[in-house]
Amino acid sequence: QLKRLVYYAETKGHEARDYLRTELSEGFTDRVPRPCDEIETGQGDARGPCWEYITKEVRGYEVYKSFVGGWCQIFEALREIISPRGTLSPALPTVDAVMRELYQGRRRYDERYLSFFFSNGGKVEHAIDGLLHETADSDVFFDIFGYEEEDGSLEEEYNALPEHPLDDVWDF
Repeated sequence: QLKRLVYYAETKGHEARDYLRTELSEGFTDRVPRPCDEIETGQGDARGPCWEYITKEVRGYEVYKSFVGGWCQIFEALREIISPRGTLSPALPTVDAVMRELYQGRRRYDERYLSFFFSNGGKVEHAIDGLLHETADSDVFFDIFGYEEEDGSLEEEYNALPEHPLDDVWDF
């Protein structure tokens, strides 16, 4: 169901926003790269959202703050497309839709981060792949392990998500 996609788009979008606000500003020094392993294996806010879906050829062994900033902004754009605030209707997360949101959307994205990300081989497709894989894998997670919160709050949060207008179009 697209309900899961909405849930993961919102979750990863919030993770990206938190990463931009905390780890990116505190964990990086301008013009000094960090090892990619720290971003992929970090705990909590120190782990970049879906970082492992960027191929090693693109991200290399060290990464600059601007590259990670561009990556995080793509997840914010995905969240805005799939689960928009305000009166906009949800849309499918295509490369064109993400690019339109990044450069013409209601939100202001940092074009310096985006330019660095794209000029160094970053692609929107990596983020979409990561989001779709995590969504598909979540089906197994929820069915096998159930909901992790004893009080059922995660289940309530998931079930409270609105039905997506395109739920019937996709066979998840």
